[in-house]
Amino acid sequence: MRNMIRRAGIQLLVLIVRSLPPRSIPVVAWIGGTAWYAADGRRRKRIAENLRVAFGTPSPPSAHGSLARAVFRNMARVPVEVLWFERLLASPRQLARRLRFFGAWPPAEPAGVAWGGHFGNWEVLLRAAAWRFGRVRGVARRIEDPTIQELITRARGGDAEVIDKHGAYRDLVRAARAGTWVGIVGDQNAGLSGRFVPFFGLPASTHESPARLALREGLPLVALAAVRRPGPDLAFDVHAAIISPGGAPTRAAEGVEALLVAMNDRLEGWVRAHPEQYNFLHRRWKDRPPEEAPGASPPRYDHHRPRAPAPPRT
Repeated sequence: MRNMIRRAGIQLLVLIVRSLPPRSIPVVAWIGGTAWYAADGRRRKRIAENLRVAFGTPSPPSAHGSLARAVFRNMARVPVEVLWFERLLASPRQLARRLRFFGAWPPAEPAGVAWGGHFGNWEVLLRAAAWRFGRVRGVARRIEDPTIQELITRARGGDAEVIDKHGAYRDLVRAARAGTWVGIVGDQNAGLSGRFVPFFGLPASTHESPARLALREGLPLVALAAVRRPGPDLAFDVHAAIISPGGAPTRAAEGVEALLVAMNDRLEGWVRAHPEQYNFLHRRWKDRPPEEAPGASPPRYDHHRPRAPAPPRT
């Protein structure tokens, strides 16, 4: 019965949002994000810690408050926009109207790795990359609620275009060798098994798979970001930066680290330009490298329980 009620509630909410005019998207997100900010004290503290690490301690301390509220509103706006993808970002004509492309894009390649972070509206990246590169299969974690999972899968182009995050690397290799671009949103904390490279000057555990895949298969690696344009329309500036042009396959470990450093550096530049559009709700610096100096000042996250060290990398 609880599942039925929850499913009915989600469907009713979706129906209400889709019945509104598209230009009401910012208003709905503003109301929802503001209410979320007021109600979720735990995540407010988390954002404050992240902003302290990224931008330093403000004076007065409340100076980050307006930015924190803007982050909540952006995070509320992403799912509201996703509900409109099938109506507003479905055809080439709509994509041409609502997306503008900037930066360095690689020449036409049969396969490659498109990487991005939880910045702007990251769900736009799959459609933008598919328009530029052809078919793109994206990695995503399945959502427990089947109603939400169904909605987000449709927005991503259907089950055939989504690679389950569980055991994804093997499927990524298969897709790339079959001549398909793959998309990875991989900027979140990778735990003690990730590689620690700088992000806003502090080592952050980073997923290796995009860089490792690009090097081992000799594929181009491109960082992407969909920056929301001001105004009520669903419109984005899609930026690209070539991290690696591809070439001869290699398994050199130092090459992986160099690419990860470049990826984090590129994302950091975009975030500094539009900090309100980044997911500062995530505990990005939660896990710390064992060799971190005692003088370092990582975030003091709430409810953080240190985990046992991961086995050494072979």
